[in-house]
Amino acid sequence: MKTKFNEYHLDKRILQAIDDCGYTDCTEIQKQAFPLLLEKKNCLIQSKTGSGKTAAFCIPLIESINFDDPTSALILAPTRELAQQIQHEFNRLAIYKKINCVCLIGRQDFQKQALQLKQKAHVVVGTPGRIFDHLESDNINLDHIKTLVLDEANEMVTLGLLEQVETIVKKLPQHNTWLFSATMDSELLLNKLKVNDANIITIDSPLQISNQIDTYHIKTNDKENCLLELCTHLHIESMCVFVNTREETKQIATLLQKENYLCSILHGGMEQKERTQSLAKFKQGKTRILVSTDIAARGIDVDQITTVIHYDCPLTIDSYIHRSGRTGRKDEQGTSITLISKDDTSSIKNQILNETDSFVIPLERVDNHLNKSVHKEDKDSTIKAKNTQLFIRAGKKDKIRNLDVVGALCSLDEFNSDNIGIIDIQQNYTTVTLLNMNQDIIQNIQSVKIKGKNRKVELKIK
Repeated sequence: MKTKFNEYHLDKRILQAIDDCGYTDCTEIQKQAFPLLLEKKNCLIQSKTGSGKTAAFCIPLIESINFDDPTSALILAPTRELAQQIQHEFNRLAIYKKINCVCLIGRQDFQKQALQLKQKAHVVVGTPGRIFDHLESDNINLDHIKTLVLDEANEMVTLGLLEQVETIVKKLPQHNTWLFSATMDSELLLNKLKVNDANIITIDSPLQISNQIDTYHIKTNDKENCLLELCTHLHIESMCVFVNTREETKQIATLLQKENYLCSILHGGMEQKERTQSLAKFKQGKTRILVSTDIAARGIDVDQITTVIHYDCPLTIDSYIHRSGRTGRKDEQGTSITLISKDDTSSIKNQILNETDSFVIPLERVDNHLNKSVHKEDKDSTIKAKNTQLFIRAGKKDKIRNLDVVGALCSLDEFNSDNIGIIDIQQNYTTVTLLNMNQDIIQNIQSVKIKGKNRKVELKIK
């Protein structure tokens, strides 16, 4: 049964912001969390990624804070990207109440952050290390904190941040605590962070992959070639490729760029400005592939990711779940593909497959599937319309119209309007179904001029 946000008697300014964000019905985590969080109860909430958990704690916080209040809430996140995402979501939802959230993360100007704290900072979100540094410099006044939120709380333990978290918590007055986690045993987490009388909410088993994600495992001793074949033959609108080392992000990105794929990279060794810019390009659709270490598996909020490829087998179940959770978000279907070489087959089968309840296609069936689809050569020089699309890197944000696409394609040699089927214009890209076109002609198209600019074109055979 669907539940509307107005059933919780929220401030009308919050309801207006919720409507502006395009949220219509509460997610399951919001339905179960709101009654407790609005009453300021201690809670531990375990839910899959992409379930609406950020809004689940932001909305009750905004409801409880007034413009004239001092700093009233502290939100801790294990990674800089997650902290930035929380700030972005919070400020969108708080825009009409004018409740401000300040983000404190490393590798950004410390003095600028100190100045922001002297202005209206109703809520502070950040990584434990940087918040600890500001406490040491007496830049933050925690005397009026009423609520502490730990997002991805399990990571505070596994990343060795617990000591800093405990130091911060000791400086807080009496407060309520909200812990959000996708994995980890509830009792262990509560004991580690010393939270008493907590209400525990579990949405789905935390050691399960969402049933919206189809998982595949491909056995291969040539992962580079396998990755390229997947990129060529899958209709990928937006994809994350996960590797285990920083060096590999550059190597795999270079491999893909040589095949004319536009890539972003993300790893912990990058400066914060570089990381923010790289992620922004991916979110905006300027690049379609993000090659990343596990850092992107923690809180990167990109709803349109259709495919996750584990180029390197993740080292833990936790990592596997979080990586896979980048796709299949907000009721969308997603695909997670793990590439397994002979060196890591035992690890992936023993550590992941046997300890999760995710739906897994046996390796033999995946190999058979790829032999029939990925490796299949079409001997017919004419490609069937239903299997062929042009992907044009321009969309609504470029003010592209159907007429512009038709005119541009018809200006090409041996193209006419009869060859053009369905045109689907999205925010950052356009797909065009082709009808009865000769393969040689299509494959020679590298770009097309639309609205005075040359737009990159890719051929997709589904």
